[in-house]
Amino acid sequence: MTADIGEAAGTVAPRRGWFGPRKFASVAAVATVVGLLMVLPKVLGTSWNPVGTVLSQVPLNGLVLLTALWFAGLWSYAWVLTAALPGLTHRQALMLNLTGSAVANVAPFGGAAGVGMNFAMARSWRFTKSNFATFTAVSNLWDWLGKLVVAGGVLAWLLVSGTLTSGPM
Repeated sequence: MTADIGEAAGTVAPRRGWFGPRKFASVAAVATVVGLLMVLPKVLGTSWNPVGTVLSQVPLNGLVLLTALWFAGLWSYAWVLTAALPGLTHRQALMLNLTGSAVANVAPFGGAAGVGMNFAMARSWRFTKSNFATFTAVSNLWDWLGKLVVAGGVLAWLLVSGTLTSGPM
């Protein structure tokens, strides 16, 4: 009887469907992992053994250096993210960068899924939809400009050093 009164008053949380967004995301993540580990090698006619062979040849100091470089890149880009979304902490920016990139790099339509995940995280931290839209536009613009500047710099260096000639490199 009290449940009926609570439901009538709107104080009881509405029931969610059996297959809500969290379960869908979990199933999608498992399907992606299964696809990468089992289906992809069969489709490409290969196995994971050559990958393991190459990875085992990476020296430990090289792996440590690459990991440090990766963390430095994440840390430096977190400054862009905190500037693009005022009120975002450096820790939150790192979380957005890591989770958004992880989803974007492995899932089908990953870019959109990564933005969706970042949107959900930003909303859980009480940022408005408008703040997130501005954040997405500004951070993606700076990302694009950064890639353009680096590629242009490398191209200029290749031209000046004479490495880039009329023939193949």
